[in-house]
Amino acid sequence: MWRYANWGKKTKWIITGVFTVVLILGSSSSKKSTMTPVPTPQPAEKKEEKPTTTKSPQEIFEETLSNTIHKIDSNISYRIIETENADLDRPKDTKMITVSVDVKSFFDKNSLLRTSGKVSSGVFQAVFGNSSLNAYDIVVWYYAETTDKYGNKKDNIVLSYAIDKATFDKINWNNFDQSNLCNFLEQEAKTSGTFDTDCKVLVNIK
Repeated sequence: MWRYANWGKKTKWIITGVFTVVLILGSSSSKKSTMTPVPTPQPAEKKEEKPTTTKSPQEIFEETLSNTIHKIDSNISYRIIETENADLDRPKDTKMITVSVDVKSFFDKNSLLRTSGKVSSGVFQAVFGNSSLNAYDIVVWYYAETTDKYGNKKDNIVLSYAIDKATFDKINWNNFDQSNLCNFLEQEAKTSGTFDTDCKVLVNIK
């Protein structure tokens, strides 16, 4: 009898212990299931930085000059600007500026003269307006493809516009007929007897 009673007590304690363990495990697993996992922070992606290029004042001016010419006539494009010291009879440290442009196409001689007059006026104002260039004389050369009597094609200067600062300062550019600039410069050359201000048609343009 004692054995059965003792066995009953042991069984009771065993069942109680198992039940307790089951409760503890159940509670632990429920806690685990309700916990939200914390995401591991990922390193931020580094954006590739493009090197910034700074344009020089000369590059900015040439870009402005090119845009000015293109706005006046898209058939004439900027080629290059060149600077050299002015003659000794000019004010000290002044420069002679030569601007070369390309003529892609034109209707006839009169239309080319009207257009080139406007383009040259724009170039003169832009160059003299840039004080850092210290210009005193400006020449604009117009390049175009020409064909000689033998049928040979060549890139030639077909027109030349030249003006000095003294003449430039006399002109009221807001009221001046810029399309007639070539004829005006020719008359000024005859009046002054100098070639510092002049316009020349250098090839036979039809």
